Amino acid sequence: MFMSLNRKIFDFTLNTTDKIVQPILRDRTYLRMSSFQMNSLLHLQKLVEIQTTKVLKSMNIPTEKTLKGLYQTIYELENHKANCERKINMLELKIKDLETRVGNELPPTLKKRTLTPKRSSIKNHAPSN
Repeated sequence: MFMSLNRKIFDFTLNTTDKIVQPILRDRTYLRMSSFQMNSLLHLQKLVEIQTTKVLKSMNIPTEKTLKGLYQTIYELENHKANCERKINMLELKIKDLETRVGNELPPTLKKRTLTPKRSSIKNHAPSN
């Protein structure tokens, strides 16, 4: 409706002006019409954006803005997990290194001993009926 009304006004002004002013007026009018269209489109876009955010919030649908923080948190947690795994691997290597060092320094009698007691020693210390 606005476009047809603007077009009629534009045609009327072109028909009533002389030939010298017509090109200037035509350019200015086209510029004004296009700026009006752009302003209308921008206004409509803002209205649509506001309405969509209201609908998404009311339906609890995540948007790009709300998911951005979640993705950032996930990324940070994955980095933290990778760092922890690296530290665990380094600690395992250090433990193995220490075990080999301690194993080489122990006297032969202690190398053969195990940390868990034998079954026979457990049976001997069991209470009798």
